[in-house]
Amino acid sequence: MVIPWEGASFPTDANRRTSAESLTRILVVDDEPSLRRSVGALLQSSDRLIEDCGSVAETLARLNTRSYDLLILDFRLPDASGLAVMDWLLSNDRRESVIMISGEQSMEAAIGARRRGADDFLIKPYGADQIRRAAG
Repeated sequence: MVIPWEGASFPTDANRRTSAESLTRILVVDDEPSLRRSVGALLQSSDRLIEDCGSVAETLARLNTRSYDLLILDFRLPDASGLAVMDWLLSNDRRESVIMISGEQSMEAAIGARRRGADDFLIKPYGADQIRRAAG
């Protein structure tokens, strides 16, 4: 005997969103692997996918293949300034939010980042609460 179902239909593979599509994608960019790991650990949650890399070249390679919701971007990287990534985002009409981090307390660095659209600028060393607040 078949009992007719009158409720909502069960989701099919075609109309189910994959879990990766519903996650907030964050890219942490810093040349210090330990800092990348610690920021990733601070921000990790079930609704976030966190990736990391250590250079401008690697960052641009990733940005050419996918988009992110947020970049946490070091100002000084081994191959160029994080501002080069900000310039790339602007010239490619990208909408990623950016939190620039820096060990330099230079007002020029902060102004350069903000003029290019950085949402926040944090000075190293920053506290766990600062990075969590900035990342939302």
